[in-house]
Amino acid sequence: MGAAFGLGAPERKAIVAASALLMLALAAFWIVDEGFIADHDVLPFGLAALDEPAALRAYQRLAPGAPIEERAAAARRLARAAPADAQSWNALSYIAFVRGGGRMTEPALTALTRSYAVAPYDAPSAVWRIAYALENWSALSRDLRVKVLAQAQTVTTDPTLGPELRIRLKAVHDPAGALAAAMILRDVEPRPTIQPGRD
Repeated sequence: MGAAFGLGAPERKAIVAASALLMLALAAFWIVDEGFIADHDVLPFGLAALDEPAALRAYQRLAPGAPIEERAAAARRLARAAPADAQSWNALSYIAFVRGGGRMTEPALTALTRSYAVAPYDAPSAVWRIAYALENWSALSRDLRVKVLAQAQTVTTDPTLGPELRIRLKAVHDPAGALAAAMILRDVEPRPTIQPGRD
């Protein structure tokens, strides 16, 4: 088709690359709900990707006792700069959770759902995200519960993350989440075998 328009290989490659970038921008626009993370202290959306390293550094440099508004601004900036990064959405979810008095509010649930939508098996935050979901199990949709269970079953077999997750699963406080955690553990922990004829 390119030959019919007099385009050579370099021009066709440039068109394909531009098309791919446009598709990524459209996908990112779909992921980022401007009303959800709207703030005016970050770069315009088209330039947000250039801000990702700075946004990540700013979020990671927050002091543990940083005020909630400072944490919220850093989390919004991070999600805007890295909309395909699950940790951005985890941060937004947790901020909304804290602002909601320790309840899984609609904004907290929306952000957690987006975290799983962009990265169903995000390793860097796997243990935290699974535990956070289990502690709020009753508030999750059926679809999100399925995603959490799928990630948990995968992570429990990981040689590095598995032992940490198994310890965390045993410490879930929410009754419904503790039941789900027990079912996950039942499927991955070795069961004692009973041999007939032995006392």
